[in-house]
Amino acid sequence: MNATCNIRSTNYSLNQTYLPSNEDIKQTFKDFKYNQVISCVDYFQASLYSQCHIYSYPYKSKYYHEITNNFPGRLFKYVNIVSLFDGRPFEHEFFLQIARLFPYMKKLTVDNRKAQTNKQCRKSKNENITISEYHHLTLLSLEAAYEDYLDEFLLDTKTYLSNGVNLLANYETLKKQADQHINSLNIKFQEKAVITNKMNEKIIACLQNNLSSTENNSRFISWCRNSFALRVIGTRQFLCDIKFGKPILLYENMYDIYKKIHTETAHGGRDKCLDSLLINYSWFNKDLLQIFLKNCSSCQKRKSILKPMLSKPIIALG
Repeated sequence: MNATCNIRSTNYSLNQTYLPSNEDIKQTFKDFKYNQVISCVDYFQASLYSQCHIYSYPYKSKYYHEITNNFPGRLFKYVNIVSLFDGRPFEHEFFLQIARLFPYMKKLTVDNRKAQTNKQCRKSKNENITISEYHHLTLLSLEAAYEDYLDEFLLDTKTYLSNGVNLLANYETLKKQADQHINSLNIKFQEKAVITNKMNEKIIACLQNNLSSTENNSRFISWCRNSFALRVIGTRQFLCDIKFGKPILLYENMYDIYKKIHTETAHGGRDKCLDSLLINYSWFNKDLLQIFLKNCSSCQKRKSILKPMLSKPIIALG
């Protein structure tokens, strides 16, 4: 059977145990004798969802989305649109690999807000590093990237970019708007408008009776015990809504989840995003979702089009 495939799926699951292994996937496509089938399965524990990408190689599609540190490699000479996403930092070696394996890449999007761990180490050792080269790149989007990645691409000691590259980088603007909205609330509502990582740890300590004497406030304890519960998933404990048992969407993870769901719903607006959020999460903030939607560059471009345009489905046949 001489066939090709290019399949991508997302699963919002609390349990990593039920994810298929690469060997399971390989057996499913054992009849693809004339093309190698490659799979890549990623689980994002902080946001409690997984993604799976299965494709035949040689890879003939013009795009490759949401590449993680788990990227299996190979040369992709037909791809010119690439996006990178992970909850773990991308180090310089990763970008060297991307530049080498996607030699004709024209558009690159980086979605990662974790600081690079090897940056300071190299700086202290004053190491000379190999420069990653992007000879055909015309658009670089760092809108959802930590500031380290601006340095990664804009310092000529790390990266070579051809002339005329358009740069998009406005994540900090969105973050400031979210912070301004929270700070505009009545002071008694600010702390509980969203659940931050710090608040998450404090609530878990309360539920485990590990609060320090200085934090041992009866009103706070009552609020925690009446609003939240702990669920063990794998080797970690997650904070969930006590009424529905859904995971709490932490403030630091909201942008990633809003962006992913907004993309999956084809930029369909607030109500479609809310429907998906309601199925998978609790304690998400509707006002912050609205701020995100107002800042979506794709939606803004659609609004600027005066004449309606007919959309055509895009089907990847390999």
